[in-house]
Amino acid sequence: MKLFVSYARVDKPYCVQIVRALTGHDIWYDQRLYAGTNWWHEIYRRLEWCEGFLWLLSPESVRSTACLREFNLALSLGRIVIPLLIHPETEVPQALKDIHHVDFSRGLQQDALDTLLRSIEAAEHKVIQPPASGPRSVDIDDAPVKDLEQSIGEATRAMQQGQFDEAVYLLRRARGRPSFAICGPGRRAGGGGGGAQTGQPAT
Repeated sequence: MKLFVSYARVDKPYCVQIVRALTGHDIWYDQRLYAGTNWWHEIYRRLEWCEGFLWLLSPESVRSTACLREFNLALSLGRIVIPLLIHPETEVPQALKDIHHVDFSRGLQQDALDTLLRSIEAAEHKVIQPPASGPRSVDIDDAPVKDLEQSIGEATRAMQQGQFDEAVYLLRRARGRPSFAICGPGRRAGGGGGGAQTGQPAT
């Protein structure tokens, strides 16, 4: 499965351990040495590429602007989110309260790793499983493909200019979903947030 790992810089050693344990999956995680809007274009490209989004939850990552932006973008793209709790004193964001998390707060123990692997396997099955009702027919009321492409192009340009909330809004509008962004733990704001491939996230 193609996986994007989001983490806070202080948690990088833990991130590397988990990535190494996930042999057999195609993983990308951010290791840039500098920040900049051009790098967000690469982040967006990788979020489009991935099928699953792993968020390493710690007190630092749930307050990280970069991690919150990545999470909101992953949601806007409809990616499967698998939260990994790596610190016991983490205030889990409200948007994740109803999503089962894998508990790594006691370290990289085998039972937690087994749970993660099963979660990824289940997520992978959802990705490849065909719709129960069969192929969806296209009717005349569907939005033209060019409109979707235009909205995604506008979102990419907004991201390159550092307008991240606007980018999330455009992506959600393009995909017909209510727009919201997570501004911090437990808060939302209305529209307007094989091996490992390596790309240190800014917090």
